Amino acid sequence: MNSASAHVGNLDGRQALRSRDEFVLSVVFLGYLAVLLVEISLLKFLPQRHWLWSWLHDACVSGFFGTTIATAVWAAWSRNWWPGRLLWAVLCRMWMFIALQVGMRALGMNVVGLSSLGVLLGFFGWATVELSLARWILGLALTLPDGRDSLHKSRKQFRVGHLLLWTAIIAATLTAARLACPPEPPEFLPSMVQYTVQWDTQAAIALQWLITLPLATVAVFRWRWLPGAAALAIAVIAISVLFDHWRGNAPFTVARMKPTLISTVRMNAAYLSQAVPLLLVVRALGWRLISTRAAASSPLKAEATC
Repeated sequence: MNSASAHVGNLDGRQALRSRDEFVLSVVFLGYLAVLLVEISLLKFLPQRHWLWSWLHDACVSGFFGTTIATAVWAAWSRNWWPGRLLWAVLCRMWMFIALQVGMRALGMNVVGLSSLGVLLGFFGWATVELSLARWILGLALTLPDGRDSLHKSRKQFRVGHLLLWTAIIAATLTAARLACPPEPPEFLPSMVQYTVQWDTQAAIALQWLITLPLATVAVFRWRWLPGAAALAIAVIAISVLFDHWRGNAPFTVARMKPTLISTVRMNAAYLSQAVPLLLVVRALGWRLISTRAAASSPLKAEATC
C-alpha cells in the first residue's frame, strides 16, 4: 500500500512539473538550442554555393522569427496564471535571441544590436494577440490529457523572494543580451524605433502571422483543419504581396509582383521550419489543444477534438 501511494505521489509530482511554465519553456528553449546547433554545424561544413546552405541560412537567420510561435502559443493558450506564463515566454524569447547571436558569431556572420529587440517584441506581441483572439473566439486552450494543468491555473501569491529572484533573472538576461550584441551608433536606435512604430510595419507583421500561425499550429495540434489553414494562408499571401507593393509605391504588374511572391513564400517556409519543431516539443510533453467551450458543453465532444 505504501509503495502504491509513493508511486502515485511520484506520478503526481511529474505531472505537476509538466504543467509549470518554467519547465515547458525551458524544454522549448533546449529544443531550439538543439535545432540551432544542427543548423550551425551544417552551415560550417557546407559550401556557401550549395542550395542546402542557402536554405539553412534562411531557416537559421531569417526564420528566427518563426521561433516566436512556440512561446506565443504558450503565452496565449496555456491555462496557467497569465502574468507568469507571459513573463516566462518573454524571457524564453530573449534567451533564444541571445543564443542566435552567439551562433551567428560562431559562423563569422554579422549580428544585430539591441535596437532590433523592438521588432522582435513586436512579432511576439502580434502573435500573442492573434492567438489570444483565437482563444477568445474559438475557446482554444492547451491542456494535459489528465487535467493536471489546472494545478497551476490559480493566481499565485507574489512574495519578496519572488521579486528578488525575478530581478536577478532579468538582470542576468539583459547582461547576457548586452554582451551578445555589438555596440551600435547612437542614431541607430531612434531610427529603429521610428521604423517599428509605423503603422505599415505593424500591419505587415500582423499579416505575416495570419499566414504562419494557422499553418504551424494546425499542422501540429489539429491537422484536420489544415486545408482551411492553407486556404487562409494563400489568401493572406496575395493580400500581403499587394500590400507590400502599395507600401513601396511599386507598380502592380505580374513581372514586378512575382519576385515579392517568391520571397514571401520562401520566408514563410523558413518560419515554419523553425516553428514546427518547437511546437512538436510542446506536444511531446503531453500538451493537447482542446476547445474549452466544447468541454463545458460536452466532455465527450471535447475529448474527440483533441
